[in-house]
Amino acid sequence: MQYSWLAVEPDEPFPTERLRARDVPPPLIRSRDFDAVQLVNRFAHTSNGYDWAGSLEELGDRYQHVHRSWVGGDILPTDVNTLRSLLFFWFRADRHGGGYGPKEEDLVWLTALLDAMRRGLAAAEAARFQQVPPRSP
Repeated sequence: MQYSWLAVEPDEPFPTERLRARDVPPPLIRSRDFDAVQLVNRFAHTSNGYDWAGSLEELGDRYQHVHRSWVGGDILPTDVNTLRSLLFFWFRADRHGGGYGPKEEDLVWLTALLDAMRRGLAAAEAARFQQVPPRSP
């Protein structure tokens, strides 16, 4: 599958408005699947969470709040920009922490972010489709 965001250079932003549900990488199954982790890492870096949050500190605070809430049983936000920024933060933190990649226990969180993004984008696509007027014969 060719993802539309692969058309941009690594670490170059890709607008959320151009993403489709099919552009979200599949769930991570094994933490040592280097190719899959690299694909999700590259996808994560098509969004700049620092710009979204305004600063590293604010992004870290938002990440911690959402992650703690999710671990406590809350659902993830539905805003795709928020989810992309959380994924970006996880991979940036990993890179600055040594770049060892996800541990098995991280896979559930990362997959939850990817799945929530996919659902949010699919819902946006469905809403756009319903707003398209029918073609005249």
